[in-house]
Amino acid sequence: MTDTNPFAAKAHRARSEHERLTAPTAQQRAMADAFPLGAGSPGNSSARRSARGAGRRMDASIDRAVRAENARKNALHYEGLAAAYDRGEVNAQGRRITSEATREREATAADLYGAYLRARVQPGDEVTLVQNPDGGGHVVTRINRKTVTFATGTQWPHIDIRPLRNGQPMTSDELREDFAAWRAAS
Repeated sequence: MTDTNPFAAKAHRARSEHERLTAPTAQQRAMADAFPLGAGSPGNSSARRSARGAGRRMDASIDRAVRAENARKNALHYEGLAAAYDRGEVNAQGRRITSEATREREATAADLYGAYLRARVQPGDEVTLVQNPDGGGHVVTRINRKTVTFATGTQWPHIDIRPLRNGQPMTSDELREDFAAWRAAS
């Protein structure tokens, strides 16, 4: 059984659709042949009929441009997935492939940081969120195995929590030094 790229055909179809939609229409080609200098348009005896027709042509042109842009975006998306599949970075469903060693490293790092927080932060202490370190402290009511619960009842994963030192959020360097000291002591 051969292992074919499941995204190559989709990328080809999307690219072909984009090329078809961006090519000149039959009317545009006929107009270019009839008016090689690009000036003028065929007249119509009724201004109302020509205005309606012009409006419909304009709407069709806009719809065609929107479909062409969507096809271009799809082509780029599927071409990227096809290239990632060929490099072995995604599976046939388009999901990122993570090696077992990477998963273990990520889990170990998260578990270590969780153990550090459980050792350094006690219920009643204030902590801050990594996303908003200047947003003020949050009072911890409970430290769970994977999350920290605040007095407001909200839970945040350990990785989103930053302890305070002297009432101020720890900087990345301070946190790194404190973590290294805790790890050396334990």
